[in-house]
Amino acid sequence: MTGVPSEEKYGQGEEAAQLEERDREARISRRTVLTALAAAGIGLAAGGAAFGPPVHAGAHSVTKSAYGGSEGTSPADGCACCCVNIVCHGAKGDGADDAAAIQAAIDAAQAEGKKVWIPEGRFRIGTALSVPSHMKIDGTGELYTDVPNLNLIESIDTVNVTISNIRLTGSGYGTQPPNTIGTPNIAGSGSGIVFAKVTDGLIENVKITRCGGDGNTPDRNGVAGVWLTYGCKNCRVVRCTVTHCRNAINEDNYYGLEPYDNTFDNNVVEDCRFGLVTDCTTAARGLKIVNNTAKRCAYGGIDINKTGHVLVQGNTLEECGLTGQPGVFASAITVYGSVNFRVSHVSIYDNECFNNWGRGIKVAQNTYYCKVHDNTIVGSRNSGGILIQASRYYSVKGNTIASCTGTALYCNPVVVGSTSVGIDQSIVEGNIIHNNTQHGIYMEQALNVNIRGNRVNNNGLQTADTFYGIALANGSTGNIIDGNIVTGPNHKAGIAALDANSKNNIVVSNYALSNALNMQFVSQEQYFTNNGQDRTTSGSSYIGALDLKSGNAPIFLRSSSGLPSGTTGAELVVDEANKLLYINCGGVWYKTDTLSPA
Repeated sequence: MTGVPSEEKYGQGEEAAQLEERDREARISRRTVLTALAAAGIGLAAGGAAFGPPVHAGAHSVTKSAYGGSEGTSPADGCACCCVNIVCHGAKGDGADDAAAIQAAIDAAQAEGKKVWIPEGRFRIGTALSVPSHMKIDGTGELYTDVPNLNLIESIDTVNVTISNIRLTGSGYGTQPPNTIGTPNIAGSGSGIVFAKVTDGLIENVKITRCGGDGNTPDRNGVAGVWLTYGCKNCRVVRCTVTHCRNAINEDNYYGLEPYDNTFDNNVVEDCRFGLVTDCTTAARGLKIVNNTAKRCAYGGIDINKTGHVLVQGNTLEECGLTGQPGVFASAITVYGSVNFRVSHVSIYDNECFNNWGRGIKVAQNTYYCKVHDNTIVGSRNSGGILIQASRYYSVKGNTIASCTGTALYCNPVVVGSTSVGIDQSIVEGNIIHNNTQHGIYMEQALNVNIRGNRVNNNGLQTADTFYGIALANGSTGNIIDGNIVTGPNHKAGIAALDANSKNNIVVSNYALSNALNMQFVSQEQYFTNNGQDRTTSGSSYIGALDLKSGNAPIFLRSSSGLPSGTTGAELVVDEANKLLYINCGGVWYKTDTLSPA
């Protein structure tokens, strides 16, 4: 507006002059920024194809980034401020090899303290990209290779490396690199991303496919979509999608260094040979496999090989374990040691295993102090629900195992090396087990296992009168069967000890009802008390009994008439109906005359 004195517009005196000068400098500063952006080839109205989408209101704007606001994530922010766009260094995405241009962008970003931006498009890689420390690679585009066995991205002996939001497609080929101790010879694995001796690495929201092969032939037997090796520490693989790779996400101690405190979180892995894998020694520590989804992984969704102190929690596993080998079905979650490495302290909590081809969970071959708690296993098509094998000091608590083909919970020893490793000094508690085709809980050579508070219902659906609700076999001794509820017309017996060497067990406060036999013990050298449905002697079942036993001197009370089938030395029977007292001496029954009121 003309004719208005500056004093009226801004105020009076020196203060008005300062305000006018500040306004003029602001206009010049903005003009300078816009001129610089124009010189860099970045338009404000629309973004060119090479530089990504235009900046929209509400997004990370060029002006905000240029004026020192929060870091932008678009390529428009990139060339002018915080990013180095690979297109600025010659990457074309036209099918030619863009590896040199992308590597040049990485090197420039390192020198300038910026991150690398990969815009939308497909960029072919003919040689592996090397990522240094303190580097971020971000974008919306895809890197792919048709070179067999080529790793797309490698980072060796670095710190603070981030790869995020891009897509990676391998050649579908890979080989196992030699395990050269002390020298990470990672070339040739065909992996998507290789971190070797990386500390504080992050791989986030990356989509990876066809890396490492499928493991079915030597030329397709590489490593993984994501490979953490040579002592990676505190690396996180988060929200990635990995498909059609040999292993989806793999941690190991190749080249002689153990990993520590890595995390696989909220990833989706599908149609891989193995899903989420750790293959180390018991010196490795702190891996967390949490909140992931694994589907259709041939040899298992989660595989823990010789690695201790692992948390497996909140994962969902579906349709895993179809190996392609006749009659061979892998478990959805597997933990195992070896002759030389005892795995300990693996915690398997709150996972869901649905319709897998093998068992839901397998803990085997020299494992100690493992916990299998609060998992849901439904519809396993072969081998049953949970296998605990050659494991000591374990606990299996609060799991639901239903509608599985096979035995719901099977525990047995195996020979590891030349030593038989049993299933000792452990707890099986509070599990809900129903509608499985074979046994509910079946234990061989169990020693000092507390089986308590389980609800076992309607198993043995494969063949009636063949399988048991809870069974001890092959010399199981010193166990406590306490407070279980076992029902189901298909059970041959609700609670049983199946051989003469399965003895000296405590059977207390159980309730067995509507089984073909409620209790059946081949050896009567057990300790019974307060069971709602009592033991069986030589094939007969007694109802409403109280058994108290000490050595070979049990007291057996019942209210029905007649003698029990079979004989046990020094047994005393009170026949309330006929007012008779029976005594067994040396296998021969004697009776008193009819009792008279005192």
